[in-house]
Amino acid sequence: MSTIANGGNRVQPRVVKSVHLPTNKEEVGPVVKKYEPKVLNTINNSKADIDRVKMGLKMVTSVGGTANGRFGQHDVAGKTGTAQTFYYGANRSWWGNATYNLTFGGYYPSSNPKVAFSVVTPYVTDKDPVIKTIPSKIIDKYVELQKKYEKQ
Repeated sequence: MSTIANGGNRVQPRVVKSVHLPTNKEEVGPVVKKYEPKVLNTINNSKADIDRVKMGLKMVTSVGGTANGRFGQHDVAGKTGTAQTFYYGANRSWWGNATYNLTFGGYYPSSNPKVAFSVVTPYVTDKDPVIKTIPSKIIDKYVELQKKYEKQ
């Protein structure tokens, strides 16, 4: 998802963007080390190809899309997914029951992506609301944290 969001560069995943010194206040301390993105390679698609995929991902979260209305005012692009499965997890009494793996992968904001994310919820029913709430909570928290860090 991030490869499409950033225009075709496959970037090495990272958990930490920077390391900061601790402070006695509820704020981020001075930067000790900053990790720059590392481009592993670039996909062999034209800008037009990538823009077409981006348009399709944005349509998913727009009116008529399968994720319409899930993100409020947030400009998210993404893709929903449903896979029919059978349960063979830890609870043996449920083995063989028909279930679904529900997914959503996306990026925010769609117009100038800063973060990509993916959610997989295994062994649920197709009416389970969990896949409808987790992605929006991720973006809500991201926006909240960005506002907090901008004040510092």
